Amino acid sequence: MRLLMIEDDARHCALMRHHLTCRWPDAELVVSSPVLHGMPAPEFLAQGFDAVLLACEWPGGRGIDWLRDFTARPGFAPVIYLSEQPDDADAHQARTLGAHAVIGRSKIEHDRLLEALGRASILQAQARAIRRTAHDAVEAQRFSGAFI
Repeated sequence: MRLLMIEDDARHCALMRHHLTCRWPDAELVVSSPVLHGMPAPEFLAQGFDAVLLACEWPGGRGIDWLRDFTARPGFAPVIYLSEQPDDADAHQARTLGAHAVIGRSKIEHDRLLEALGRASILQAQARAIRRTAHDAVEAQRFSGAFI
């Protein structure tokens, strides 16, 4: 399991790492601070990750704006939105925008999180298989004659 977590709070990152390693001891959690690193480039699709965990807010930013951008990028990895509460207005909007799952980060439901990650991983594996064989996808991965 390889995940990208867009979060600025180290405590939330540590808690997420704990939840992950309970099921997947060798899980890799790559943390990107939205404050330090900013929005990923438009061509970034997070295809090397099983899923993206996206925080709802951080100093100077809102995850819902990033979610809107990510879900509009064809081929972007499944996004699990970490709202403050699982049923708040932000969570509802995230579902509407196409989040793969919404998890409340104030009190993470362990089983629900792991189930969502498992489903996202399967979905991403299927998408990778399609990308590897689709003619357009193969051509998009060529650069100066080399397959990337």
